[in-house]
Amino acid sequence: MLRLSFRTKLLASHVGLVIAVVVIALLDLNRTLVSDLHRQLDERLLEQAHGAAQWVSEGRRHPDKLAGRLALIVKADVTIFDPTGEVLGDSSERAPATDDDARAPEVVAAMRGEVGFASRTLETTHEEMRYVAVPAADGLVLRLGEPLSSIQATASSMQRRLIFASGLAILIAIGLGFLASQLAARPLRAMTAAARRLAHGDYDIDLRSSSPDEFGLLSRTLTALAAELKRDMARINKLLIMRRDFVANVSHEFRTPVAAIQGYAETLLAATSSSARRSDSARWCKTCSR
Repeated sequence: MLRLSFRTKLLASHVGLVIAVVVIALLDLNRTLVSDLHRQLDERLLEQAHGAAQWVSEGRRHPDKLAGRLALIVKADVTIFDPTGEVLGDSSERAPATDDDARAPEVVAAMRGEVGFASRTLETTHEEMRYVAVPAADGLVLRLGEPLSSIQATASSMQRRLIFASGLAILIAIGLGFLASQLAARPLRAMTAAARRLAHGDYDIDLRSSSPDEFGLLSRTLTALAAELKRDMARINKLLIMRRDFVANVSHEFRTPVAAIQGYAETLLAATSSSARRSDSARWCKTCSR
């Protein structure tokens, strides 16, 4: 099983956190940007629609020509409906308005005296449009329409910039995370090496650190532990030497009487053996004389 070092885990967690924050920020910025662009478009179309409604009230004789002139001014498609929903004038070349457009939700809302907003995709060009319709004088309805391609282009351009900036931020975060993990892992490596030396009986270590963090506290604690173990091991070694000397002295003291006893035993054994041999010789001689 792959075992990751503390430095690798720290770097991975740092980079993962940065990537998560960047992705969340990127998604939120993109959503906010698109929402703001749509809101600004609605505000602009609504302001232009109110202004154009005044022109419609003053120039009703030629609504079709008026729709074209208004379209040039507001830079949007202009459609004028009468109170029954009939199209009086239309400037759109993408998808010319028909009487069916009177049933569109934004037109229906304007006929009720409200402001109507709607977005939909054209069947002819498959282009997404944004519409705003406002009531005008004498029951007329004025509708402005503008494609959302400009918003989509702006959003796409901003997304590319945000992605580039995010990638750059992630690279910088990786570099900074690598340096941070190196600095954070350095005292840990030193303490790991010191612990191994302690395990092998080497107590001459000095990890005293003035750092107030947990690593500094652990370093000072490990140094104090090494010093305490060194003092204890000195006492244990002294006791071992004393025991060895005691055993040696006892052995020396016992050696002389044991040697004497051994000598006496050997002498007695030798005397007993000589008497036995003489007894055997006497019995043999008596046998021979018979």
